[in-house]
Amino acid sequence: MKKSINYLINWMIISVTAGISGALIVAFFFLALTKSSHFILSSSIPFPFWTVGGALFCGFVFYSFSPNSSGDGIPSYINGVLDRNGSYSFVDTLAKMGATLTALTTLSSGGMLGPAGRVSAGINSQVVNLLRKMNLVSDNRRIAAICGMSAAIGAIFHSPVGGGIFAVEVLQRANMRYADLFPAILSSSVAVYVYKFFPIVNPLHFNLPDGVFNESLMLPILITSLAAAFMGRLYTFYFDYISSLFRKGNRQKSMLKLFLGATIASSAVFFFSPALAGNITGLIEAIIEGEVIEVLPLFGSLPIVVLYILFILIIATSSTVSIASGISVGLTSPTIVIGLLTGAVSAMILGYNPGDPAYYFLLVAGFSGLLSSTINVPIGAAIIAIESFGATYGFCAGISSIIGFQVNRHHTLYDYTISYTD
Repeated sequence: MKKSINYLINWMIISVTAGISGALIVAFFFLALTKSSHFILSSSIPFPFWTVGGALFCGFVFYSFSPNSSGDGIPSYINGVLDRNGSYSFVDTLAKMGATLTALTTLSSGGMLGPAGRVSAGINSQVVNLLRKMNLVSDNRRIAAICGMSAAIGAIFHSPVGGGIFAVEVLQRANMRYADLFPAILSSSVAVYVYKFFPIVNPLHFNLPDGVFNESLMLPILITSLAAAFMGRLYTFYFDYISSLFRKGNRQKSMLKLFLGATIASSAVFFFSPALAGNITGLIEAIIEGEVIEVLPLFGSLPIVVLYILFILIIATSSTVSIASGISVGLTSPTIVIGLLTGAVSAMILGYNPGDPAYYFLLVAGFSGLLSSTINVPIGAAIIAIESFGATYGFCAGISSIIGFQVNRHHTLYDYTISYTD
């Protein structure tokens, strides 16, 4: 009993610390992105100039003394937990925060989940190390790092259980332990609670009507789940191929890679729709409501299905090129948008339009199927979908997550990056 209580006290201290810091980091990043989007898009200077300038600034200032602060943060998080028991360089963490803030505020293509989670994991690891020296907790930097990541995920999705499972499952899905899961879920829950006190919309906001499942939806859900699974497999190989092109050469070419990546990604978004820059929340709302033409007005004469496919190509290319070149943004948010778009395309091909109850079930199937397929977190993807969309969508979330995992279980978006970071 004494040992169990000691574990609980340690977990509570670490989880509360991680929950508060993780929620603050996510709120700060999202607020900076929101404010900068309005300022840059309303300025007379086209936003690609800001994006390229931000990428080069990161290369000169942050990557020069901390190469590990580039790219998505999840590979660095995984290496830190599995190889160094949750120990991260404080310099790398600060550089990652600065690089991510610069990338987000200059509207680089990509999301904030991976970088924000890595920053949260690094900061919480340092805090717990300080508490250990004060004899307030035992040496639990591994748990601290996991709690930091789960807090960021929980705050972003407003998913207390799914955030904790995701942070553990992405590490080693075949050997998840209660000792990791319990504090991770505690910290994610604290982060969701703390974030509700901020007058800021959560970065990935979903507002779907309550659904009613019936047996006629079984076949459409299976079709959409397979479509999302194979789309995830295609996206994974596409990312690996683009990344292999940017891996060529040595570190002396890193600035050139940043310049090319930022130029290609921002120009693609600028040409098709400047409204896409730094506006993932707005795009998600447009997909749910079926009003994508307002985001992509230049191509309003095209069939809506073609527009959605065009969106998938734009988002996949811009986010892939950004991260492959070393810009400090994440892959998870673009992956989620591609999943929603895949579900929407499947729904419209099968004859369901926005407003039909079936349309929203297929959106959820696309969301969870693609997230599970690309990152191999089937349980986390299903729970996040249920907590984000509602329990009535639980069946299609579970089915699509399992199918996505089985189709692409030996490949993830982080296969190559884990070997090249830290």
